[in-house]
Amino acid sequence: EAEGGPEPLSMEGHLPRVEAFYESLEEVLVIEKYFRTTLCMYPMMVMMRLFKSFAAQARLAVVTDTMVFAYQDLIHFFIVFFGVFFCLTLSSVLFFGQDLEEFGTIFRATNTCFRMM
Repeated sequence: EAEGGPEPLSMEGHLPRVEAFYESLEEVLVIEKYFRTTLCMYPMMVMMRLFKSFAAQARLAVVTDTMVFAYQDLIHFFIVFFGVFFCLTLSSVLFFGQDLEEFGTIFRATNTCFRMM
């Protein structure tokens, strides 16, 4: 007989339950990721509907007409802008990444460079 203390807990039979729990948890996390991704699209759809309703009001239609007229130039601008921005972001990681936490990873450096802009 053991003296005094409680018996150690036995893990027999619990391993399948624990494995099933973690498998279920993983499925829930995947579903939650898809839900968040889908949820991010909703504000974009609302914005598009708002721009569509601008056409009904003459002064607001000037905004959408200007965007339609200038979309090709805007696309070219953003291609050049993002190319230069990410080149500078990569350079900041290479120059400052070992010394400053804000530039330690490419994601942190992108955020920091965006905030500096």
